[in-house]
Amino acid sequence: MTNSKAWLAVCCALLLLSGCGRVREVNSMPLQQGLVVKSVELKPATITSLEDNADADAYDRELKALSQQELTKVLKAHSINIAAGSPLIVETRIDVIYGKRALRLFFGMFGAGSGKATVDMTLRDRRSGQVVYATHGEGKLRRGLFIGSDMMVVARRTVQEAAVEFGTKLDTH
Repeated sequence: MTNSKAWLAVCCALLLLSGCGRVREVNSMPLQQGLVVKSVELKPATITSLEDNADADAYDRELKALSQQELTKVLKAHSINIAAGSPLIVETRIDVIYGKRALRLFFGMFGAGSGKATVDMTLRDRRSGQVVYATHGEGKLRRGLFIGSDMMVVARRTVQEAAVEFGTKLDTH
């Protein structure tokens, strides 16, 4: 009987330490009423991260490329043409804190080593420079083991869900 209690305790501990990442989307600014989006210029994403090492640089490049890919897919799905010089410009800003996996593993319950990704996507009028539509999404990873401890999984999902959210409110009629 004590052997089964030990296994139960181990399983409970693993559940507590397994991935605890979440993505939350917040629609920051609704699309201006009456604005019809037919064509946009898609600017390259800007990305900032606190970490300054080769791994973080590679992750940054991956997230930058992923945001372009996901936005392109979403815009095409909504029959929006992507062309330089369009009257509307799509801009993406990604801020990432990758955190420390070892700290998340042992002290994640207390917030140590946590990671965070925020994605802001804006639709800006070229002439006036005014933002006509914006979304904000964020993903957080507080603790985890195995796959759940990989901040890139949360960051990728945050970028993908932000692009989908951005596309859902675009009026193309």
